Amino acid sequence: MSHVDDAAASIAAEYESAATDSLLAQLSFRKTAQQSALTSSEKQGFGEAFQDWLNAMAEASPVLFSVEDIQWADAATLDFLQGIVTSSLDDRILTVMACRGDFETPWGSHSGQSQMAIPALSRRHVGEILSRGNPDASPPDEFVQTVKKITKGIPSLVEGIRDGIIPV
Repeated sequence: MSHVDDAAASIAAEYESAATDSLLAQLSFRKTAQQSALTSSEKQGFGEAFQDWLNAMAEASPVLFSVEDIQWADAATLDFLQGIVTSSLDDRILTVMACRGDFETPWGSHSGQSQMAIPALSRRHVGEILSRGNPDASPPDEFVQTVKKITKGIPSLVEGIRDGIIPV
């Protein structure tokens, strides 16, 4: 690494720390139960601070910003995500958002964006996930079929059952 690279890395680390502190301050974690939720201007301030932080990270190196299950997001979160999507079109930020196939994002499509449908796991794939960690013991076909039906082939739910997090 050259001296210029060292200096740039140092500046990026200092900015990242300051930006993170700013983000945490914007979130106002220390609010008590008697205090109200974030105001509209606080939400906007958080969104702007987060976007600034993402942009600063993207200047240092490409960024992957990932959000799962956006179909469960409330209106304020969707507004926040829309701001990220629309203001990051020309940055080195790859935004990946996972949602159910029937969910439509409120911001529609933009150039440089792609949507891709990922099908549910097949019964064979469910069985493979269930047997990970013990490849010699394949689960009974009836159990695999039940897990596929319960989880609708969603990998994280299949893994939850396999790991004992989700009872069957």
